Amino acid sequence: MINIIKLSVWDETFMMHKFAFEAVDRIFHNIIQIDESFERKTFVFGGNFCQILSVIPCASYIHIISASLHQSTIWKYMKVIKLTINMKLLHIQDS
Repeated sequence: MINIIKLSVWDETFMMHKFAFEAVDRIFHNIIQIDESFERKTFVFGGNFCQILSVIPCASYIHIISASLHQSTIWKYMKVIKLTINMKLLHIQDS
């Protein structure tokens, strides 16, 4: 079933610990037998860098930052695309 998936959308990614993404990557490696991270699969990781980070009880600021997706080993395989138009705000203004 995983072999036919072409697109996966994962929202609020910046609230997740980087280990979650690395675990999914390892699962894909094992099931699909691929060499590179998320090869031949498109993932859309949505979220806002300015929103809340992972909640790690009793962790220091540096530990929380180091748990972020940006610090993951798979970050180098990602292409960052920034939205420039707030469509929700645009829709509200048109009403």
